[in-house]
Amino acid sequence: MDVYDRIHAREPVKDVLQYISDNNVELEPTQFLNQLEVVQERNSYYAKQFLKLLIPYLEKIGSELSETVYEPYINLLAVNAPDPQSSDIIQYRFGSYKLLIKETPSLICAQGTTGFRTWEAALFLCHFMTQNPHLFATDDGGSSMLELGCGTGIISILYTLMQKEKEKENKGSLENPIFVTDGDSSLLQQVKDNFLLNDITAVPELRFQRLRWNEDELLQAERDKKVGLILGADITYDTSVIPDLVGCLKQFAGADAYISCTERNMATLEAFENELTRNCLDFEIVATISPESFKQISVRNITTSIRIYRVRT
Repeated sequence: MDVYDRIHAREPVKDVLQYISDNNVELEPTQFLNQLEVVQERNSYYAKQFLKLLIPYLEKIGSELSETVYEPYINLLAVNAPDPQSSDIIQYRFGSYKLLIKETPSLICAQGTTGFRTWEAALFLCHFMTQNPHLFATDDGGSSMLELGCGTGIISILYTLMQKEKEKENKGSLENPIFVTDGDSSLLQQVKDNFLLNDITAVPELRFQRLRWNEDELLQAERDKKVGLILGADITYDTSVIPDLVGCLKQFAGADAYISCTERNMATLEAFENELTRNCLDFEIVATISPESFKQISVRNITTSIRIYRVRT
């Protein structure tokens, strides 16, 4: 990631400055001011904190840019720290894909849902998808993709962009439905907005629906569509939801499910594995990542490992 990827990903400002210093990054004035304007529009407090540390550094190395950015910093002095419910537009990068996600990054849980922010398990699954695109193809047999517990929608957005790129290379068009679901219908408007934020428009194959596991069904008109791929991240968060989750997976016979799980509570993961076994669903752990390795794919810090299950339904 370059310095602007780090800034738009909201890497802690001290770490961005350390990256600039360690790599002797030269900030071209016009480009920097253009990028700074974008940051100010999305998160003016972050822009203020970044300039607060950047100006002394620029003065220390004798950069003329320090005079250029001094006025923007003065204009931001009155900006206060945002409250936990303030939203931001954060950029995530996975290989050649850059995704913009509007979310509430400081909000752990609100209105009975944890879906207002992007969780680290989703970031690892997105990374895994771009590293192994052949595992996520649904173009054979007309099968479709279903995301469970979509939250901010980052996984479905990346999947759609990957499919669009593939169709572009093959000079074709998206044909198979993409089901974007969550048990909380209030999150679906957030997801739709994030699709638009990534210039994904006029895609009739997208289906947004509330889907409470093992309770709701896909829309009547779509039941004849074969689901060949199921994706989900951080949806094994409590033992109480495990039976319904596995029951939902079992409904889509013949599909491959990739479920990314943070190892917060091993008892919960053991309950997930036991329930899969009880329902005669084969599974394997296809990828894991440690907190140290996670630093290579994200500016976030994690304290526990993340694993990805492949479940054959």
